[in-house]
Amino acid sequence: MNVTIDPYVQEYIAGTNGVMYVDLIGKLKEYPIPEIPIADSNNGLFLDIGIGWGRWMVAAARKGYMPMGIDIKLESCIASRKVLQQLGHKGITIQADLKALPFQSNIFDKVWSFSVIQHTHRQRANSCLKEIYRILQPEGSTTLEYPIKHGIRNTLFTLNRTTNEEDDYDSWCVRYYSVKELEENFNTIFGNFSYHSHCYFGIGILPIDIKYVHTKYKPLVLSSLFLTKLSDFITPLRLVADSIFVDAVKHIDAPLNTIQEKQTLTAAFQRNDLSELEFLEHIVACPINQSTLTLDSHQKYFVNEVQGVKYPIIQGIPVLMEEAAIKL
Repeated sequence: MNVTIDPYVQEYIAGTNGVMYVDLIGKLKEYPIPEIPIADSNNGLFLDIGIGWGRWMVAAARKGYMPMGIDIKLESCIASRKVLQQLGHKGITIQADLKALPFQSNIFDKVWSFSVIQHTHRQRANSCLKEIYRILQPEGSTTLEYPIKHGIRNTLFTLNRTTNEEDDYDSWCVRYYSVKELEENFNTIFGNFSYHSHCYFGIGILPIDIKYVHTKYKPLVLSSLFLTKLSDFITPLRLVADSIFVDAVKHIDAPLNTIQEKQTLTAAFQRNDLSELEFLEHIVACPINQSTLTLDSHQKYFVNEVQGVKYPIIQGIPVLMEEAAIKL
């Protein structure tokens, strides 16, 4: 399919896909959509935290999910929605902060995040993890990518960092985790934890990169892919991966009718029986206290009567962040 690449993607491709894409800034001829390492779905509800330009939402749609995504930047939400439409997929984007996910509980089949949570302070990251657990439906799962401090490349890279850089709450530097730290965090919140290697010699290398990056980077990509495959058989190699995927499942019981209602709503949206905003009215919640939001008659705001605030809808995209709340 020949499409005109969105200017936002052309400008920020290296910011989302990594330094190997610097040579492609302004020169993309197609969207580099990766393969997402999750199971196929039959219209399951998928959430991407930190969407960038929507590549993982498209990847999830190709796996049979109904993709939704949040980002703290409105321009990312606008670009991602355009990319989805250009590539023939339905999807919804919302401007929101990962520390307070603006959704009702027990909603999503799958929650995903790639190269995003690592940029936020551990306190905010922990809040996000608790929020992910809350919004997942029973037996829903999450897959999150993290950079590992004891990775082959990361061990050398982190030696030159200032000691307080990761402790600055307002800094968006990369935070490096240990496998033990992640295991403790996930077991505390989910009661389970598993992981596998994502890449080596970098923290965002993907198999699809071999198609797009300059020849000088291809040996690096191939070496990462080789070690990643090898780590499936020689498991100690996972401990020195520079980036890993962590998986966890929400093991709780919930009324079957709750899940069935969500599936009915998703199917109605896919059939165009519900508009995007009408669909969202059934699943979004106030980021301040998770209470119900209602769509105003002009479809310009989501309103929380109890809290006495409303949230704007800009270019069709709800802005559901506490700092965006307007008093009624």
